[in-house]
Amino acid sequence: MIQLVSYRSSLSRSKRVECTIDILNRASEPFVMFSGHTLFEPEDIFSIESKLTNKHVTALLEVRHIKSSSFLNNANCLFLVRNGKVHNMFSQQLFATSGEIKNNTDLAERLLLELEQRRKFEIEGKKCLIFQCGEINILSNIQSDHNRVIFRFSENLVLHKRFQNLLDDTDIILNPIHTPMGNQGKMQKRREFLSSDNRYYFSCSNTRPHNRQKQIKEGTLQHRLQYAYKNSLPISSFKSEITKDYHIQHF
Repeated sequence: MIQLVSYRSSLSRSKRVECTIDILNRASEPFVMFSGHTLFEPEDIFSIESKLTNKHVTALLEVRHIKSSSFLNNANCLFLVRNGKVHNMFSQQLFATSGEIKNNTDLAERLLLELEQRRKFEIEGKKCLIFQCGEINILSNIQSDHNRVIFRFSENLVLHKRFQNLLDDTDIILNPIHTPMGNQGKMQKRREFLSSDNRYYFSCSNTRPHNRQKQIKEGTLQHRLQYAYKNSLPISSFKSEITKDYHIQHF
């Protein structure tokens, strides 16, 4: 159903383009999600589209930098590959840390609007919703209650209702990430929360700089870079491919 692709963090711009084209053209699943910063520049998108021979795959990509006045900060912009074309989703990451979103109801409302209007699409009848990297900090953990997860602005009934409506109307949560997140105890609880009520949750990250070989040696690469959950439980891949440049898992 889905392929998750994690790149080596130090992979060059040109090599990312080359690998992305190759992975898309030989994709055996209908949907591919790449880790954050899939590509570095908007010109790379045109290279992908011009060399795409697999017209049946749908894929989620992120471009690290866009030079355009139509974006707020011109960074971490989403693109969707579909029917042999690359479509600009005109959406970008709004925040990265809990400190940025804490007590900021305006930013929370902006994210909800982005989720409602620009971050949804369907693949094979399944409704997908995209959170970019640290945007899952729209959730908060109650540490005194076994890290129970809540919507960060749950006291705001209007925002809370909008967020819950989004979850209720979603089959698959997609979370492309730039580098592995810390505090995995809290992150695990958030993955369980987002994948509850028969939803899926998928995330994939680039490797940490200078740490990939150690991760492979310790056998932890899969669990640090890619996560797959359904009904609050992890699910296992049925196929994987590891090269010096990337790690792919099929679910």
